[in-house]
Amino acid sequence: MANNVYRFRRLKWGDPEQKLQMLPPDPPRRSSLPWFEIVRISATLAFGMIIVACLWAP
Repeated sequence: MANNVYRFRRLKWGDPEQKLQMLPPDPPRRSSLPWFEIVRISATLAFGMIIVACLWAP
């Protein structure tokens, strides 16, 4: 019975061992670390400027 199912699948959809890959492999992802570092540094500077402005306000 199992052999008949395998034979039917091979006839209907092709041999599963010889099928081509449908989608190409994903390209390697670039690290988003530089973007994160830019955001972190700019947020720290903005927070520091707010603190300095609050302390020097009359």
